[in-house]
Amino acid sequence: MARYVLDGRIQVAFLTTEPAAPTAPTQAEINAGVDLIGTSQAEALENIDGFVVEPNIIQTPDYASTQVGTVTGDQTYPQSTLSFYADTTVTTIFDALIDGTTGYVLFMYDGQAASSAVDTFPITVSSRVRRPARNAAHIYDVNIAPGVPWLNGTQAA
Repeated sequence: MARYVLDGRIQVAFLTTEPAAPTAPTQAEINAGVDLIGTSQAEALENIDGFVVEPNIIQTPDYASTQVGTVTGDQTYPQSTLSFYADTTVTTIFDALIDGTTGYVLFMYDGQAASSAVDTFPITVSSRVRRPARNAAHIYDVNIAPGVPWLNGTQAA
């Protein structure tokens, strides 16, 4: 297997309803969602931050030794952010991800196709914030509280 970049390959979708099988969403369920990749030169995904597990490692000191071991504790999914280029006419993504919105974000790393990998995150939009900047493309951030995801799924037909 050769190394590759996700640019132009990854697909990201937002669904307002849980897929019947979260580890195997169907193409029809995915198509019913909002395409979060967007379109080049219009409203488009600029950056993905987060959507990773953060394991909690717990130290286990004792009086029998001066060496301290560890055990694995809880796994958490910290606040995550999707950043988008704003567009003056196309606002599909902006309108779909307003504060308080709940749903599911699907990451399809090898594109959208049956038998391809998918990770499904239940999410709540905690805030949608415009990021004003002088002499730069206008970007807005969608801050997300992710729930416990269904990882390593496979897209169904």
